[in-house]
Amino acid sequence: MPVDRVAPVIMVGPLPPPIHGASVMTAAIADMLTAAGLAQIRCSTSPRARTRGWRWHVSRMTSYLAASGRILLSPRDRVVYLSLSGGNGLAYDAIIALAARLAGHRLLLHHHSFDYVDQTRPLFAALLRAAPRDHVHVVLCQAMAEGLQQRYGRQLRCITVSNAGFLPPSATAAPAPRSQLRRIGLLSNLSADKGLDRFLDLAAHFANRQDLAFELAGPCADDAARQMIERHLGAHGNLHYHGPLFGADKTAFYERIDAFVFLSRYANEAEPLVVYEAMAAGLPVITTMRGCLCDMVRETGAALLDRTGSDIETAIRQIEQWLAAPDRYAMASAAVLARVAALRGEASGQRAALLAAFDRARPAAAAIAGAAG
Repeated sequence: MPVDRVAPVIMVGPLPPPIHGASVMTAAIADMLTAAGLAQIRCSTSPRARTRGWRWHVSRMTSYLAASGRILLSPRDRVVYLSLSGGNGLAYDAIIALAARLAGHRLLLHHHSFDYVDQTRPLFAALLRAAPRDHVHVVLCQAMAEGLQQRYGRQLRCITVSNAGFLPPSATAAPAPRSQLRRIGLLSNLSADKGLDRFLDLAAHFANRQDLAFELAGPCADDAARQMIERHLGAHGNLHYHGPLFGADKTAFYERIDAFVFLSRYANEAEPLVVYEAMAAGLPVITTMRGCLCDMVRETGAALLDRTGSDIETAIRQIEQWLAAPDRYAMASAAVLARVAALRGEASGQRAALLAAFDRARPAAAAIAGAAG
């Protein structure tokens, strides 16, 4: 296995494809380091198999073992950046943490899941024990930092770096506030966990409103999601399903709709990029009290449902209010844009703090891509 003798940063995490929140963020961090002149070995942990099964698991294990080899064979005092998994994937992450400790490297743990913050997970506790003593946690919001400290009973070194600081320029252009609610949308990896069924319940409730349409985009996570959409399309005429959208088509989707409904009950939900993208387009949000979502939509007048999104009447009342009072809807859109501007203002300081955590790596030159797995 060739080992780079120059690159002081070893990046371990998912890289596209496939495209999802964690892989997009890992790529964004890598690009940020490259722009700052920090060379990297990039070890992608994205499985090569498209569907879960024994090939998927073998592919994933192989990528983590290859990354561990890179870490163990690199000269001491490198910086290992690890994009953390959720659920049982923490077992793979613990292997990386132990390898960093054995090799005498520094470790940055970037969190993308609230599952082990909301519940005590022995795998995460084991990872903390395996990690180098001076490791650093990159958290998404203050609630995540406080939750980790309280649940695992130790003082952790934390840097807060919001995903809002990594929105692409096309998504952060400052549009004028919206003036009228006509279309309600959801874009996600569509599943019940991501609130697809709740969204379709709302569409069914408003099926008789000729002045309100529902727009749905994203890949179906499973057959159950596809069947839910097909049943609604067969019963009601107020839904348009666009399928997966990327690039300019994705931007056009946000421009087409007037409000964003994201009623996730996904256990790992943390700080979803799609919500920030919707907010950057001036879209008022209806969402659940999971992860960092409460902080994301703070001071925007967003409707917040319980953690399961089961109190659907809250969403119905908010939509009816916006329909009946366009001035209140316009105020909500303006408040969303103000919140995005505030978040963007905080982003440069957060990014600087993250770069400072890589300071020992700063003498490096060009980026080096090393595909592991």
